[in-house]
Amino acid sequence: MTITRKIQAEKTAKVYAGAFLKDYLGEEVFLGSEIEKVLAKKASIIYQKVEDSSYYGAAIHMLDKHIIAINTFQPLRIRYYSAAHELWHLQYESNEIPIPYESLDHERAADHFAANVMMPENLVESLLRNLQGDISDKVIEIADLSSMPYVAVTRRLRELGNKIPTLIIKRTEEEWKIIRKELGFPPSYLDESYPFEQFSDFSKEVDKQVRDNKITLEMAFNLIKHIDPKKAEEYWIQRQQLKDEWLDDE
Repeated sequence: MTITRKIQAEKTAKVYAGAFLKDYLGEEVFLGSEIEKVLAKKASIIYQKVEDSSYYGAAIHMLDKHIIAINTFQPLRIRYYSAAHELWHLQYESNEIPIPYESLDHERAADHFAANVMMPENLVESLLRNLQGDISDKVIEIADLSSMPYVAVTRRLRELGNKIPTLIIKRTEEEWKIIRKELGFPPSYLDESYPFEQFSDFSKEVDKQVRDNKITLEMAFNLIKHIDPKKAEEYWIQRQQLKDEWLDDE
């Protein structure tokens, strides 16, 4: 990615993030867990429990519907940041961001959009000025107030022009948890994951498509076999029954 494309992606994401916050809330606030409610108003949400730390979620366009997958195996901080990242893709797929796809690095834009939406510039800068302690203390407090990953906070502070030591920039989430304990901060529920699975919205949509004869029973089976095996089996049995009836008629 060239520097020019990076800058363009960040500038564009910042503009749309500002517009989103203004339209949605009218002011800059920390959204935190509210981000998942925002997504639920715009798309069907699938909550998955995928025991893979490299998988965060996905934005999918299927059956003329927008679907957002969220991995509940991730700690809450990362889950909320990932949800904000997917919001960029959702808005683009919904034509709310009318920019030719090839003209922008969308992954970079999605990350910068998430940072701007979840950590508004004025709030973050105000906290940085007013919170007590050294930079590590401030990162942890801002991370807790914004419900964001520590790594995302340090990156955001640097993006806003603050000088952050390289040693701090390079810390991982796990290292931040250790630092947190060493500095005397209490444990945070945001560092924990709360795995669960929920596919009801998507399953209902697939069922509606079947009833309206827009997709076949076999297609419905393939769509939900990994997320709702019981319902998928029902579709397969119905398919087999119809097939047997057709053969009997022959």
